Amino acid sequence: MSVFIDASAFYALLNKNDNFHNEAIIISSILSKNNEHLITSNYTLAETYTVLRSKMGYDIASKFANEIKKNLIEIIWVDEIIHNRGLEVFLEKKEPEDLSFFDCIDFALMESAGIEKAFSFDRHFKILGITLVESQIHLNSKTSN
Repeated sequence: MSVFIDASAFYALLNKNDNFHNEAIIISSILSKNNEHLITSNYTLAETYTVLRSKMGYDIASKFANEIKKNLIEIIWVDEIIHNRGLEVFLEKKEPEDLSFFDCIDFALMESAGIEKAFSFDRHFKILGITLVESQIHLNSKTSN
């Protein structure tokens, strides 16, 4: 199975103060143990580099960029077709107001590549109908609420 990794997951993995850090570590470990095929996009990386640099500093962003270069994660480059499909989704969805163009591009890419699951903590993925990889801890906390 292929799993798409979103900027929110990268950020949660790297920021020990993020609310989802512990869950991100657990999910990452599960994905690794199961030898899942991990995929992201050049747009997601652009978003991640920017967020890391602005929130955690140049050194963290630089280190992350160098790790990505090691090809542990497949990078799908957004082409004109995916870009236009993402824009179509972006313009179709009037709600929620804070739906990002990046999320719509990710949706279009996943749709095009047949990827059904994402490692993300962004609620917009669920709104777009994408199944999220969740840890057992997260699933248990949902059932106890």
